[in-house]
Amino acid sequence: MSTMMQMPVSWLGIIFLPLILAGLFVFKRIRPFLIKLVPLGALPALLASLFMHPGAGIKIPWLFFESMFVLDATGKMFLFFTSVLWLLAGMYSVCYVSDSSRRIRYFVCFLLAMSGNLGLILAQDVFSFYFLFALMSFSSFGLVVHEKSADAAYAGKIYLILVVIGEAFVFLGLLLLAHSTDTIYIHEAVKLLSSQPQCGTVMGLMFFGFGIKAGALPLHVWLPLAHPVAPTPASAVLSGAMIKAGLLGWVRFLPLGASGFQDWGYTIILLGIAAAIYGALVGLTQNKIKSVLAYSSISQMGMMTILVGVGLLNPAIWKKSWMVLMFYAVHHGLAKGALFLSVGTAVSQMKSNGLRLLRDMAVIWPAVAVVGLPFTSGEMAKGGLKMVLKKSSAVLPHVELILILVSVSAVTTALIMARFLWLTWRVKQETGETSRDVPGLMLPWMILVLLVFLFPFWITFLNVVPSDGMGLIIKADLKNMWPFGLAMGIFIAARLLRLTNPLRIPQGDVLWGYAKCVNGLRVWIIGIIKPLQKGRENLEGGLGILSENLLRPSKYIDSMVEFFSSWKVFGILIFSLCIILMMSLGW
Repeated sequence: MSTMMQMPVSWLGIIFLPLILAGLFVFKRIRPFLIKLVPLGALPALLASLFMHPGAGIKIPWLFFESMFVLDATGKMFLFFTSVLWLLAGMYSVCYVSDSSRRIRYFVCFLLAMSGNLGLILAQDVFSFYFLFALMSFSSFGLVVHEKSADAAYAGKIYLILVVIGEAFVFLGLLLLAHSTDTIYIHEAVKLLSSQPQCGTVMGLMFFGFGIKAGALPLHVWLPLAHPVAPTPASAVLSGAMIKAGLLGWVRFLPLGASGFQDWGYTIILLGIAAAIYGALVGLTQNKIKSVLAYSSISQMGMMTILVGVGLLNPAIWKKSWMVLMFYAVHHGLAKGALFLSVGTAVSQMKSNGLRLLRDMAVIWPAVAVVGLPFTSGEMAKGGLKMVLKKSSAVLPHVELILILVSVSAVTTALIMARFLWLTWRVKQETGETSRDVPGLMLPWMILVLLVFLFPFWITFLNVVPSDGMGLIIKADLKNMWPFGLAMGIFIAARLLRLTNPLRIPQGDVLWGYAKCVNGLRVWIIGIIKPLQKGRENLEGGLGILSENLLRPSKYIDSMVEFFSSWKVFGILIFSLCIILMMSLGW
């Protein structure tokens, strides 16, 4: 790579600074000071995303098998919103968990997960990528189980099981990719992948392995369990940043933009539509605010999954699909992070009515952006998605039906955001305003809300999406208001009629189905093993009787051994054997 040395070695602080801060927590005396420095762990990544040109990279000969880290155009976008979320969630955490007796463990896990999340965005070889992906995934377990409640323990168990399964899929996929293409560097390997006989296997392993992290159906069950039990700032980075690591894995390792994968593309598009609608509908049945937001994340990740499918279905417009996908990822990462942080600030005590009004407006705006009202980043992202689908009409079967389903998902998204706002208002009415450290919580949250509000205007500052591409996205259309209007009509009618939700789907939804399947498999295996076990017991009994009969003369053998063991008898025997031997030799 011609620009490989443009990245100074000091930029490796993106990965190593959070690791160093985590390691320094072994010194008890400086822990209070280190806690205040936690947010700064993401600062090098933020500066790199703003000021480093795409294409800068560095090779490290002594790390793994000559590791390579590169900031490409995709990485620049992901690094920006990921570092913003980690920085602001770190600021939020300093106040949010300051009174917790387990805060040291929380911050160590927080920093380790930060290092893995930021580092994998830059990693361009399979070994570094896998190590950093695993570091992020396993460190996040400490964030999920932080509260040490029964729910947290259960969520942590399910999370860890799925992490191990996902890591196994990804590990096998990476090994097969490197073996089949004879290179460990991701960009080169994926270019060669489409011509390899193992291509389908690698794609399947990568899609399901990263799909667990991305919350793809039906691999999403950890999200609605982990998000409600994790501390609020941890939920913000889980949903806003770490879930996007799965999306980044798809973009990195699937042959997007290559021809010959139309069936794959169509299947992934259908899975994305199913997730977009299913996630929102199940979220409407939830009573916990963060559970509602978790299912909303599943729904919105489904929309981004559609764009990944288009990249396989219609490689001719992959560049435009990539622009929309990057825009959507940044939009959702910032908006969903702001929504999760609002859970802890919506009930904060305000000194004046003006501040109270500002706070309430700040709660509403990210929800409005996710819904996609005109002149918001959400409307622009969804408009770009529809544009890409329409341009794929020649190769996409039933495109009109798919566009209708996308509009249906817009209705369900508006409904789930309305439920989020209503649950937030109800909690505030029931519990009243708290007196927590308002500035420490409000400042990072308000910064994030402001970024969501200004997103359509400052995105060009990153200099990643060209102006012609932006013209395809930033085009507010008032005709797209009808899903929002329909959703509001349904919600208001339901509240006026005091309709109650007849269906209560537990968190994890299809997890009970998986449990039933596993239990059924266990019963089936036991049914097979039991007869074998009885046969084994009968065989052991028969062998016992046989051995007893065979060993019955042993008492006579023991007497003979004792007799012949005496020195007198032993000597006579040896002398007799010598006489016989000499006679046989002709003496």
